[in-house]
Amino acid sequence: MISPSRKTKLNPRQARQKWEEFFSTFMSNAEVDVNEPEEKRIKRRKRLEANPEEWFAYYFHRYCRCSPADFHRKATRRLLKNPNCYEVRAWSRELAKSARSMMEICYLALTGQVRNVLLVSNSYDNACRLLLPFKNQLENDLRIQMDYGPQPIEGKWEDGEFTARCGCAFRAIGAGQSPRGTRNGETRPDFILIDDLDTDEACRNPDRIKQTWEHYFTMEKANKDGNTGEWALQDAMKDIDAKTETAPLTEAAKENVQHLTPGRKKSKACPLIDYLPADSGEAVISYIRSYVTTHQSAMLQALPYFVLKEMPLRLPLLNGVEYATAMTRQFPDVSELLSEHSLRQAVGKLAGTETQLLDKDGKKQICRYIESDANQRILEQLRNDIGKII
Repeated sequence: MISPSRKTKLNPRQARQKWEEFFSTFMSNAEVDVNEPEEKRIKRRKRLEANPEEWFAYYFHRYCRCSPADFHRKATRRLLKNPNCYEVRAWSRELAKSARSMMEICYLALTGQVRNVLLVSNSYDNACRLLLPFKNQLENDLRIQMDYGPQPIEGKWEDGEFTARCGCAFRAIGAGQSPRGTRNGETRPDFILIDDLDTDEACRNPDRIKQTWEHYFTMEKANKDGNTGEWALQDAMKDIDAKTETAPLTEAAKENVQHLTPGRKKSKACPLIDYLPADSGEAVISYIRSYVTTHQSAMLQALPYFVLKEMPLRLPLLNGVEYATAMTRQFPDVSELLSEHSLRQAVGKLAGTETQLLDKDGKKQICRYIESDANQRILEQLRNDIGKII
């Protein structure tokens, strides 16, 4: 008599999680015949690869719930017939820009036509979010597993950067990040997808939009020459130049200059982005936005001021008044950000107010708020993080 196998007892939470994982996998995968002869699989794969639209419908059945439009088909034919090209898809919302691009890139990757893909967006977190469907499809789709084999490679399968078994590497890049050193073996990036590069904040300033896109337009020539590594080289040169040259102030910043009182230096009333270097400003804004949402006291939200004024800005932060104004103008949509008055008062209190603190020996000592151990630890972290970006 064969004894029954021993089962692991799960608590209700674990059981529910396991069921949801099973149900999600079950619903997302089409039926496949695990006993299908190898010859039949190879024949089907060759037939589908010869017709990309049928390939999309078979391997991306969850996305292809209706027939593609003519402009979808034309765009795909144009892309596949021109391996070294630059294309802008000015399609409106809900017309499958990201989904169509994902299917095309996966087709090129699984058929061995591209080996190093960069996905660029307005921030690293957003780029990771846009890259996640690629990873999930290659990892979980049973039809891809049956015809091309399991794609995950242990140790090379992270959300922001992964290499599939087909030989193609994928990497997420945020605006302002350097793509230097991005290689898959000997292969430099041979496909660059730019998705949601512009933010609502940036779109309010045409000069910033122009600067951002000019930075990435250099890849057009690199693609035509078959050498996208030129993009990485130009990025490196701009990074060096930014340390020795001062970027011009935008017209919007010039128009927003106002006086506090007669006889004082000019106090500027402009968003924080206008103070920051052109090539790294968006990345710094993204970092500070994240910082503010997780540090919700006036004191903590005032600490970036003391770090930013040490950095090589294109426009100096003169005082806490400017900082408070810049923050509230930059992040009007961030509910966690405190008022301009609160930030201004916090900067003054940190810099000038003395308090009694206990030292390591338990003795009381007088020091400024900003000199406390807790504030110094946060300042050091801010210096490291923002310094790496700028």
